[in-house]
Amino acid sequence: MRRSWVIISSCCISTLMIFFAGCANAAVEARAAEAMAAGRARPIDKALMDAVTASEDIKVTALLKRGADPNAKDGHMETPLHSAAWNGNTRIAALLIENGADVNVKNSSGDTPLHLAAYYGKTGVMLILIEKGAGVDAKSDLDETALHRAAMQGKSEAAKILVENGADVNARSKLKFLEKLKAKVKGKGKEGGHTPLYYAEQKKSETIVQFLKEHGAKR
Repeated sequence: MRRSWVIISSCCISTLMIFFAGCANAAVEARAAEAMAAGRARPIDKALMDAVTASEDIKVTALLKRGADPNAKDGHMETPLHSAAWNGNTRIAALLIENGADVNVKNSSGDTPLHLAAYYGKTGVMLILIEKGAGVDAKSDLDETALHRAAMQGKSEAAKILVENGADVNARSKLKFLEKLKAKVKGKGKEGGHTPLYYAEQKKSETIVQFLKEHGAKR
């Protein structure tokens, strides 16, 4: 009986040790996430972000080999891949993804790297992101997709790439505060927001307007 009790006690102690170790690791990860969200990333992670922003390919490679986190976030919850996306650096974007960067990660506005690449018309990065699994219809906090972003900036090639890869041409964004008030005054408070076609028309981008209409887009 005593021997059985010792065995049971040992098992309990081992289980507790594993449990508390897991809690400790979770706490460390949580503190790291909080620090990065507050703009207090590790020096090596900040160096990686700076190198990506400056398009320093060799430095990015070296920092990743030294253990820099490709998913570390700055004060705006942006990762190095967000930076590579708006910067249009295909080589760095591919390098980050090869080292584990999340292609669908969102910043503080709910934008994925694809949102930013589409907004700035960085088609090379867009193709890489889509090939690696980026969601073409991922929505921001305002329910805007990458196609909304391409349309509002008049980036016709970006819009074409998205549609050809299955983007929803009739996805609707949320109405902004003032738009909601106007809609209520007009008795249209229950209507949705805007489609990419609306933004293309506002931008007066005839190329995108025509292309979207050819693919069944509605206002």
